[in-house]
Amino acid sequence: MTTPRWSKTVPRLRIAGFTSAFGNGATGVALPIVLAVTFTGWQVGAVLAALGLGMMYSFARGGIEADRSHRVHQMIFFDVARAAATAAIAAATLLPAATGWVLAAVCALINGVSVGFYRPALAAYWADVLDPPTRRAGLASNALINRTGLAVGAATAGVFVAAHASVWVLVVDAATFAFGALICVGLAEIADRANQKMMDLRQSRIRRTKEFDLAANWRTIYTTLAIYPWLRSVISTSILGSLFLAVCQVAAPLVLVEHYSGTEIALVQSLPVAFLFAGNLVARIGDPPVPGAWLATSLITKPLSYLVIALHLPAAIPAALASTSSLTDAVNGPRLANTIAEGFHSADRGKVFGAQQGAGSLLAPIGLLLAGLATTVIRPEVLLFGAAAALAALAVVPCGKSGFWHFRVDPAGTPDAAQLRQPANN
Repeated sequence: MTTPRWSKTVPRLRIAGFTSAFGNGATGVALPIVLAVTFTGWQVGAVLAALGLGMMYSFARGGIEADRSHRVHQMIFFDVARAAATAAIAAATLLPAATGWVLAAVCALINGVSVGFYRPALAAYWADVLDPPTRRAGLASNALINRTGLAVGAATAGVFVAAHASVWVLVVDAATFAFGALICVGLAEIADRANQKMMDLRQSRIRRTKEFDLAANWRTIYTTLAIYPWLRSVISTSILGSLFLAVCQVAAPLVLVEHYSGTEIALVQSLPVAFLFAGNLVARIGDPPVPGAWLATSLITKPLSYLVIALHLPAAIPAALASTSSLTDAVNGPRLANTIAEGFHSADRGKVFGAQQGAGSLLAPIGLLLAGLATTVIRPEVLLFGAAAALAALAVVPCGKSGFWHFRVDPAGTPDAAQLRQPANN
């Protein structure tokens, strides 16, 4: 439960979360179609690369900023930015392709940056709103609501795509971001951080050139993570793994199309989504025992699914492995988020959530580029096997770190619930 002061905050945030997830699910289905219909192959690649580059930078910076700025203001500002950028991408499809792709790429970059600033602020804010005794269950409920929004959004987008009206999905997505910003207006900042600053659009800290130093941002994060080597190892291997995961994401579809039937491809692609939803239901019911085992299973079964695709084994095997990865990841997700909330002071949670959420995509643009070049000289299955083997090797590294299996943290180092309930600078 939450205290009466915040009883109305939780439903407002959940409505905003469902709406945003609906838009994300819809755009995830429609955006590739919109781009492919409107622009040439290299232009599509440029737009998607811009999106990845934006996220590569912003999660670290966004996490740090979430610990220094008014988190609600940060969420509102970047929801507005995403609404404008998404609407502009829809408008770009009406321009000649030679100029429209430039506008789409710029707006995709803005979208990528906005995601990295929005999500750590939201995660840190949730950790402050929810009472510690019920925080894990609350986070599990959030995940379930968001997965539902993603599924409904994806299904809705399918209707638009079938009606050859994919671009209208982007308009709907822009409206969901605007609604999310509107519903958060007036929410109080909860944790009173001594060095907190208001989001000032005229003199915002994020505009300072020196703060675009990606390496410096990650050094700050790693200093914060030093107290828990097991968590630092999880994030470090996720960063390195993002390079090989991107290669797998390029090579796997090529192998699937060449060696598997349409029905088999659909099984491999769609079954894990159903198990992701099932995992969220399990997480809502109870706290998983030995949480590190669930995380390890999720990390290891994903590359194994790619390995068996590279070996052209029956589709049921990679589908089962990928579904296992989705299920265990969904079960474990709220537990890991609650661990971060327990183990870090409110003034540091934004940085840690930013690292945790952004590590898996940090090197993805580089991996996508390398994979595209490599497929011209290396068979897709060979490329997929090598990248998946490297990803599997990285997955076992955190397992040997002390504290990993039980997500050991020291809650004594964080303020109690009463301290977190002090409103600040609303």
